[in-house]
Amino acid sequence: MAPEMNVLKKVEAFSQHLSPELETILEWIKPQPGDKSGLSPFLQMPKPDDVDMTAEEAAGWVVRTSNAYAKVSRLAGIARAELKLAEGEYKRAFKKALGTGGTNKETREAHAASVTDEQNDRYIVAQAMVELVESIEISLRIASESARKLYDKMFGMQMGEKRQHHAEHQARGAYS
Repeated sequence: MAPEMNVLKKVEAFSQHLSPELETILEWIKPQPGDKSGLSPFLQMPKPDDVDMTAEEAAGWVVRTSNAYAKVSRLAGIARAELKLAEGEYKRAFKKALGTGGTNKETREAHAASVTDEQNDRYIVAQAMVELVESIEISLRIASESARKLYDKMFGMQMGEKRQHHAEHQARGAYS
């Protein structure tokens, strides 16, 4: 089993702590059998054998990677916002619980930790989701930039070939 699937299974175990937005992230990054939308974060990169890729295929790759990057960037922003909210909720609950439950510092902290288990779990899951989505975001940014560079190079080569063809015809007097 792939390492990312182990992480997904662990995060799913805490799914009761996920907001609907974070559940969207999980649903999106889980590979769906038969999904042909091309918006999965697990995009197939061109292989070295794909050097004869057409401009249309390269443009399609640019679109797929750009759309996937845009979607994961939006989801990463949502995950970071969820993390801030979960952190604030946990810290507020922990401070509130510190005022009760014992006479010495250790007893109060132990009580506060036990009272805020659910908020702490939500905070930890939110941290894990941010790290997961940010790692996907980085790889999709690289894929998107690579696709754009490949397309630009192909377009430049096509323009060069057209210029050369035009110059050859001009030299023969074909355009005179």
